[in-house]
Amino acid sequence: MTPDPKKRKLIDGTYNKHFYYHCTNYHRTHDKVLNIKESEIDEQVASVFKQLEIPQDKLKTIVQALKEAHEHKNQFYKTKIDHYKKEIARYEKRRSNAYDDRIEDRITWDQYEKIRKESDLNMARIEDEISKLNYAEKEYYLTTARLVELGSRTAEIFLRSKPMEKRQLFNFVLSNATIDERKLRYTVKFPFNLVLKYAPSSSWLPR
Repeated sequence: MTPDPKKRKLIDGTYNKHFYYHCTNYHRTHDKVLNIKESEIDEQVASVFKQLEIPQDKLKTIVQALKEAHEHKNQFYKTKIDHYKKEIARYEKRRSNAYDDRIEDRITWDQYEKIRKESDLNMARIEDEISKLNYAEKEYYLTTARLVELGSRTAEIFLRSKPMEKRQLFNFVLSNATIDERKLRYTVKFPFNLVLKYAPSSSWLPR
């Protein structure tokens, strides 16, 4: 789904900028491109966001749960990082020992090269794992902070945001968006999908 900016000249000579959305039709599921006004999309998205809203009293409980989860996650993160650092140190030592053996002529050049390449490959793999772990750590903080920020005002914040901010919020919560006969189809991302899943049975929703 792609935004298409349009400009309309007003009587006073200024321009009013607005957006139309259309499906990219990447999979060729539509006979023609269907343009939909931004306001139509906004109404549908706001309806989804309304279901994600959490009352302040419930939000406090969630924040407390996040704090407790954060303590456990920090311990897990530290344990994994310490393990990775020890692994890197082990391969660095192995490579260093092989170098000493080579200059002392205890091993051949081919043997040294084999150990060096294996050590470098394993260290690169571990560095990649550390990068993934750090990325997950960053995403956790961004997601939980945003979840708390949105709290009980998700739909309001969305509707009052500027077009660029709306798209950022949209992409933060939803994915795989398509338009089917003017109906927005989407997938709710984690952890918002859990809020949506359990919300119908929760006491905070209006009966």
